[in-house]
Amino acid sequence: MDYLLLISVIILLPLQSIIKKPFTDKAGSNGSFTFTAILSLAAVVFFVVTGKGFEWNSGYLPYAIGFAASYIAANVFAVLAIATGSVSLSSLIIKFSLLLPTAYGLLLGEGISTFFIVGIALLIVSMLLINKPEKDEKFSFKWLIFALLSFVGNGMCSITQKMHQQNFGELYKNEFMIVAVGISFLVSVVIALAVERKDVVKYSKIGLIPAAVCGLANGIVNLFVMILNNRIDASIMFPLISAGGIIIIYLFSKFFYKEQLTKYQTAGLLFGIASVVFLNL
Repeated sequence: MDYLLLISVIILLPLQSIIKKPFTDKAGSNGSFTFTAILSLAAVVFFVVTGKGFEWNSGYLPYAIGFAASYIAANVFAVLAIATGSVSLSSLIIKFSLLLPTAYGLLLGEGISTFFIVGIALLIVSMLLINKPEKDEKFSFKWLIFALLSFVGNGMCSITQKMHQQNFGELYKNEFMIVAVGISFLVSVVIALAVERKDVVKYSKIGLIPAAVCGLANGIVNLFVMILNNRIDASIMFPLISAGGIIIIYLFSKFFYKEQLTKYQTAGLLFGIASVVFLNL
């Protein structure tokens, strides 16, 4: 049963990146706030339905606000990165967001392992290869900026979650997510109405199903990971989730979306998979 949940996480996590592609194919680099609003609403509904009551505590509000800001950035810029570049490479860079909570842990006095050092070395090689263009190929700095901003957003989500747990332990976990993602929904709606204006309805129609699926997948992944945290060793679970997710995205991008990576980018992807595995050990 535990490994069935783990397999579900491995599939559902990359699904959130894969399913953004049909939306960007139709909307281009527009409608990212509308998409994030629908995604957030679906996630809120999931957390409300699966939660066991709700207890308010003003103490977790600052962390919820921080998570909401990070959540919006992570999703908005992920949509923009996929719209302007490769799904597989965007997802790989976003996966490296685990470096930020790791760095936060180092600031708290957590030690540096040999696996971490090897992972960083592999990461450097991966980034050099990914960013090395073939002859006559133009490199998209816009894509890289969007991917890095999503990387920061994802990393800060993990940091704010960790800060919340440091102060409240196992308390208010579901309430924290409901409030945080609820704020994300409200803020995304306001920005969408201000920025995307008359096209909000159009983007809502295009993004309704993929964004709702992303939101539900996000909620299920969070729930299953919380369940598995006490059942499967982290040294086994997170490398499998990370590497498995990247491989699924690569295969899906190659055979369904017909993305063609250069030989350097393919090598960089392989080094990136190895890097993510070591960084999770």
